[in-house]
Amino acid sequence: MDRGDDGTVAGGMQEVEHPLLSGEVCVFKRLESSIMSCRTILLGGAAAFFVCCLVRAGFKVSPFGARSPAVSSGPLACDEVVYDFGTRPIGESVGHVFCLRNGGYQDLEIAGVRSGCSCARAELSEKVIRPGCSVLLKVTVSLENLRGPVEQHFVVEASDPAQRFLVLKTRGVVESAFDVKPHAIDVGKVVQGKELEGCVVIEATGPGPLELGVVACESPLCRLSQQTLEAGRSYRVSVRTTGELPLGFWKTVLKIRTDHPKEPQIVVPVVARVVAEG
Repeated sequence: MDRGDDGTVAGGMQEVEHPLLSGEVCVFKRLESSIMSCRTILLGGAAAFFVCCLVRAGFKVSPFGARSPAVSSGPLACDEVVYDFGTRPIGESVGHVFCLRNGGYQDLEIAGVRSGCSCARAELSEKVIRPGCSVLLKVTVSLENLRGPVEQHFVVEASDPAQRFLVLKTRGVVESAFDVKPHAIDVGKVVQGKELEGCVVIEATGPGPLELGVVACESPLCRLSQQTLEAGRSYRVSVRTTGELPLGFWKTVLKIRTDHPKEPQIVVPVVARVVAEG
């Protein structure tokens, strides 16, 4: 093709270089970009699949940059950990049902349920909780000889290593015709051979008068005395040991008779820890 001095071809048209002269290079660059995008998607999918496997296996996965809590909540849970029974008269029994659920992905075994008082009992419907399932824990608290604000704890022990214990509570106020302070005489540590001494004060809370009757103790090693602080309203009962107590945990009970028709007897525990001298 004949060219002129100005770079034109015959017919007066100028030759222009095509913009896709390097088309092969452009194709390779686009292919490389597509491969990188596919690799990113595959890696992200693999990471998501790995996290799902960890969660299904029971592991706890925190978001990137987030701090793990100091104490793990664990799969064992209860929507209502505290039951308030309100105000009840003395002598009644309070019952409630807690619902324990397993939020994990493995079976959860309940090793046992403990309470801090002989007046409280717990009954579990099943000992093994399947993943995503629940069991019922029925508790009963006797309000016999309990007065004023009371709170009972139930400790649930599970096989979850992240959270072995779950504490449930029942609380409320027990109405009584009189107040007893303290509810129990705990003298703490006592050296064997030394006298143990303690007292309890009984006060009427209602409008009517209060009269005490016979005061007795289950242990023959105790001597009792009674003092009237206010006639018909307030009394003090004292206890003192008269013999050598055995080593270890020692316990007895005071039984105080009253003239109240609904509360004819007051029971006051007396406890001590007897140790050897020196």
